[in-house]
Amino acid sequence: MLLRLLLAACAIALSLAPSAIACPNGDPNSLTYILRDNNRCEGLTPRPQSSSLDLISYTTNGIGNSWGNSLSIRVNGASNPQVLVASNQRRYQLDRFRSGFSSNGFRFQLPTNVLQGSGISPSRLLAIAESSNRYYPVILNRATGRYSIVLFVPRRTTIPTLELRNPSGQVVWSRPRTAPVEGELRETWDYGNAPAGTYSLRVRTSTGDNRTFSLQHDRRWLN
Repeated sequence: MLLRLLLAACAIALSLAPSAIACPNGDPNSLTYILRDNNRCEGLTPRPQSSSLDLISYTTNGIGNSWGNSLSIRVNGASNPQVLVASNQRRYQLDRFRSGFSSNGFRFQLPTNVLQGSGISPSRLLAIAESSNRYYPVILNRATGRYSIVLFVPRRTTIPTLELRNPSGQVVWSRPRTAPVEGELRETWDYGNAPAGTYSLRVRTSTGDNRTFSLQHDRRWLN
Protein backbone atom coordinates (compact mmCIF):
# COMPACT_ATOMS: atom_id res chain seq x y z
CA MET A 1 0.00 0.00 0.00
CA LEU A 2 1.38 3.40 -0.97
CA LEU A 3 2.21 5.94 1.72
CA ARG A 4 -0.13 8.41 0.08
CA LEU A 5 0.12 11.15 2.69
CA LEU A 6 3.84 11.30 2.04
CA LEU A 7 3.71 10.87 -1.71
CA ALA A 8 0.88 13.25 -2.44
CA ALA A 9 3.22 16.21 -2.23
CA CYS A 10 5.91 14.73 -4.44
CA ALA A 11 4.26 12.18 -6.74
CA ILE A 12 4.85 12.77 -10.43
CA ALA A 13 3.09 11.47 -13.48
CA LEU A 14 5.00 9.62 -16.14
CA SER A 15 4.87 11.21 -19.56
CA LEU A 16 5.58 9.48 -22.84
CA ALA A 17 6.19 12.81 -24.52
CA PRO A 18 9.82 13.52 -25.50
CA SER A 19 11.73 14.21 -22.31
CA ALA A 20 13.22 17.64 -21.72
CA ILE A 21 15.58 16.23 -19.10
CA ALA A 22 19.23 16.20 -20.17
CA CYS A 23 20.81 12.76 -20.49
CA PRO A 24 24.57 13.36 -20.38
CA ASN A 25 27.45 10.94 -20.20
CA GLY A 26 28.68 10.38 -16.67
CA ASP A 27 30.10 8.05 -14.06
CA PRO A 28 28.43 4.65 -14.57
CA ASN A 29 28.92 3.91 -10.86
CA SER A 30 26.74 6.87 -9.87
CA LEU A 31 22.95 6.77 -9.47
CA THR A 32 22.46 9.95 -11.50
CA TYR A 33 20.29 9.91 -14.62
CA ILE A 34 22.83 9.46 -17.43
CA LEU A 35 23.38 7.58 -20.68
CA ARG A 36 24.35 4.02 -19.74
CA ASP A 37 25.97 1.36 -21.93
CA ASN A 38 25.10 3.56 -24.91
CA ASN A 39 21.62 1.98 -25.01
CA ARG A 40 19.44 3.77 -22.43
CA CYS A 41 19.08 6.74 -20.10
CA GLU A 42 18.68 5.68 -16.49
CA GLY A 43 19.04 7.02 -12.98
CA LEU A 44 17.68 9.41 -10.37
CA THR A 45 16.53 12.80 -11.59
CA PRO A 46 14.16 15.55 -10.43
CA ARG A 47 11.07 15.73 -12.63
CA PRO A 48 8.25 18.29 -12.69
CA GLN A 49 4.96 17.41 -11.05
CA SER A 50 2.09 16.85 -13.47
CA SER A 51 -1.21 18.68 -13.10
CA SER A 52 -3.20 16.13 -15.13
CA LEU A 53 -5.00 12.90 -14.34
CA ASP A 54 -3.14 10.19 -16.22
CA LEU A 55 -2.43 6.49 -16.55
CA ILE A 56 1.14 6.00 -15.35
CA SER A 57 1.57 2.22 -15.24
CA TYR A 58 0.08 -0.85 -16.92
CA THR A 59 2.12 -3.94 -16.08
CA THR A 60 2.16 -7.55 -15.04
CA ASN A 61 4.87 -7.65 -12.41
CA GLY A 62 6.63 -10.96 -11.81
CA ILE A 63 9.76 -9.54 -10.17
CA GLY A 64 9.05 -10.88 -6.70
CA ASN A 65 10.25 -9.39 -3.42
CA SER A 66 13.88 -8.78 -4.40
CA TRP A 67 15.92 -7.82 -7.45
CA GLY A 68 17.95 -10.33 -9.35
CA ASN A 69 21.02 -9.29 -11.31
CA SER A 70 18.91 -8.32 -14.30
CA LEU A 71 15.32 -7.40 -15.11
CA SER A 72 13.51 -8.53 -18.24
CA ILE A 73 11.27 -5.83 -19.73
CA ARG A 74 8.95 -6.94 -22.54
CA VAL A 75 6.13 -5.44 -24.57
CA ASN A 76 4.39 -7.59 -27.17
CA GLY A 77 1.86 -6.78 -29.86
CA ALA A 78 2.89 -3.18 -30.53
CA SER A 79 5.03 -1.85 -33.34
CA ASN A 80 7.96 0.11 -31.86
CA PRO A 81 6.13 1.24 -28.70
CA GLN A 82 7.20 4.16 -26.55
CA VAL A 83 8.38 2.70 -23.25
CA LEU A 84 9.03 4.42 -19.93
CA VAL A 85 9.94 2.83 -16.60
CA ALA A 86 10.03 4.87 -13.39
CA SER A 87 9.46 4.99 -9.66
CA ASN A 88 8.23 7.88 -7.56
CA GLN A 89 9.88 6.28 -4.55
CA ARG A 90 13.26 7.80 -5.50
CA ARG A 91 12.50 9.81 -8.67
CA TYR A 92 13.95 7.02 -10.77
CA GLN A 93 13.58 7.13 -14.55
CA LEU A 94 14.51 4.74 -17.37
CA ASP A 95 13.82 5.73 -20.97
CA ARG A 96 15.37 6.71 -24.33
CA PHE A 97 16.15 3.11 -25.19
CA ARG A 98 18.45 2.72 -28.18
CA SER A 99 17.92 -0.99 -28.66
CA GLY A 100 15.34 -3.69 -28.05
CA PHE A 101 12.66 -2.50 -30.48
CA SER A 102 11.13 -4.54 -33.29
CA SER A 103 8.03 -4.49 -35.48
CA ASN A 104 6.35 -6.79 -32.95
CA GLY A 105 7.26 -5.09 -29.69
CA PHE A 106 10.14 -4.48 -27.33
CA ARG A 107 12.56 -6.62 -25.31
CA PHE A 108 15.27 -5.33 -23.00
CA GLN A 109 17.46 -6.95 -20.37
CA LEU A 110 18.25 -4.35 -17.72
CA PRO A 111 21.10 -4.65 -15.19
CA THR A 112 19.59 -3.84 -11.80
CA ASN A 113 22.57 -2.14 -10.15
CA VAL A 114 20.94 1.31 -10.28
CA LEU A 115 17.61 0.01 -9.00
CA GLN A 116 19.29 -1.85 -6.16
CA GLY A 117 21.59 1.04 -5.29
CA SER A 118 18.62 3.41 -5.20
CA GLY A 119 16.78 1.29 -2.63
CA ILE A 120 13.66 1.01 -4.79
CA SER A 121 11.22 -1.76 -3.94
CA PRO A 122 10.24 -4.04 -6.85
CA SER A 123 6.58 -3.47 -6.00
CA ARG A 124 7.02 0.28 -6.51
CA LEU A 125 8.30 0.08 -10.08
CA LEU A 126 6.03 1.69 -12.68
CA ALA A 127 6.09 1.06 -16.42
CA ILE A 128 4.03 2.22 -19.37
CA ALA A 129 4.09 1.41 -23.09
CA GLU A 130 2.09 3.25 -25.73
CA SER A 131 1.61 2.98 -29.47
CA SER A 132 -0.98 4.89 -31.52
CA ASN A 133 -2.77 6.09 -28.36
CA ARG A 134 -3.20 2.55 -27.08
CA TYR A 135 -1.50 1.12 -24.00
CA TYR A 136 0.14 -2.30 -24.00
CA PRO A 137 1.01 -4.30 -20.88
CA VAL A 138 4.65 -4.19 -19.83
CA ILE A 139 5.84 -7.61 -18.67
CA LEU A 140 8.35 -7.31 -15.84
CA ASN A 141 10.25 -10.63 -15.71
CA ARG A 142 7.15 -12.77 -16.21
CA ALA A 143 3.38 -12.58 -16.45
CA THR A 144 1.47 -13.31 -13.24
CA GLY A 145 -2.17 -13.58 -14.33
CA ARG A 146 -2.83 -10.11 -12.97
CA TYR A 147 -2.34 -6.60 -14.31
CA SER A 148 -1.34 -3.71 -12.08
CA ILE A 149 -2.90 -0.44 -13.20
CA VAL A 150 -1.73 2.83 -11.65
CA LEU A 151 -3.34 6.23 -12.13
CA PHE A 152 -1.92 9.58 -11.09
CA VAL A 153 -4.51 11.82 -9.42
CA PRO A 154 -3.05 15.36 -9.27
CA ARG A 155 -5.39 16.83 -6.68
CA ARG A 156 -7.50 15.58 -3.79
CA THR A 157 -10.81 14.35 -5.22
CA THR A 158 -13.42 11.62 -5.17
CA ILE A 159 -13.85 9.40 -8.23
CA PRO A 160 -17.52 8.67 -8.99
CA THR A 161 -16.57 6.63 -12.07
CA LEU A 162 -13.68 4.18 -12.18
CA GLU A 163 -14.52 1.24 -14.39
CA LEU A 164 -13.09 -1.18 -16.91
CA ARG A 165 -15.17 -2.20 -19.92
CA ASN A 166 -14.49 -5.07 -22.31
CA PRO A 167 -14.40 -4.78 -26.13
CA SER A 168 -18.19 -5.30 -26.22
CA GLY A 169 -18.75 -2.41 -23.81
CA GLN A 170 -19.71 -4.58 -20.84
CA VAL A 171 -18.40 -3.61 -17.39
CA VAL A 172 -15.60 -5.91 -16.19
CA TRP A 173 -15.35 -4.10 -12.86
CA SER A 174 -16.47 -0.83 -11.32
CA ARG A 175 -14.58 0.59 -8.34
CA PRO A 176 -15.56 4.20 -7.61
CA ARG A 177 -13.82 6.04 -4.80
CA THR A 178 -16.14 7.82 -2.40
CA ALA A 179 -13.29 8.78 -0.06
CA PRO A 180 -10.95 11.48 -1.44
CA VAL A 181 -7.73 10.26 -3.05
CA GLU A 182 -4.58 11.99 -4.30
CA GLY A 183 -1.29 10.88 -5.82
CA GLU A 184 -0.86 7.31 -7.06
CA LEU A 185 -4.02 5.21 -7.21
CA ARG A 186 -3.46 1.47 -7.75
CA GLU A 187 -5.87 -1.06 -9.15
CA THR A 188 -5.55 -4.67 -10.27
CA TRP A 189 -7.19 -6.72 -12.99
CA ASP A 190 -7.15 -10.51 -12.81
CA TYR A 191 -7.52 -11.04 -16.54
CA GLY A 192 -8.00 -14.84 -16.44
CA ASN A 193 -9.55 -15.96 -19.72
CA ALA A 194 -10.60 -12.47 -20.78
CA PRO A 195 -10.89 -12.26 -24.59
CA ALA A 196 -8.30 -10.36 -26.57
CA GLY A 197 -9.05 -6.82 -27.64
CA THR A 198 -9.24 -3.20 -26.54
CA TYR A 199 -10.51 -2.59 -23.01
CA SER A 200 -11.61 0.89 -21.91
CA LEU A 201 -10.56 2.26 -18.54
CA ARG A 202 -12.94 5.11 -17.76
CA VAL A 203 -12.19 7.64 -15.04
CA ARG A 204 -14.32 10.60 -13.96
CA THR A 205 -13.45 12.70 -10.92
CA SER A 206 -15.51 15.16 -8.89
CA THR A 207 -13.04 17.91 -9.85
CA GLY A 208 -13.86 17.70 -13.56
CA ASP A 209 -11.39 15.19 -14.99
CA ASN A 210 -12.91 12.78 -17.50
CA ARG A 211 -10.54 10.35 -19.21
CA THR A 212 -10.76 7.08 -21.11
CA PHE A 213 -7.64 4.95 -21.63
CA SER A 214 -7.48 2.18 -24.23
CA LEU A 215 -5.81 -0.91 -22.72
CA GLN A 216 -4.75 -3.70 -25.05
CA HIS A 217 -4.95 -7.29 -23.84
CA ASP A 218 -4.09 -10.62 -25.44
CA ARG A 219 -3.03 -13.64 -23.39
CA ARG A 220 -0.83 -14.80 -26.29
CA TRP A 221 1.44 -11.83 -25.60
CA LEU A 222 2.03 -12.95 -22.03
CA ASN A 223 3.74 -16.28 -22.66
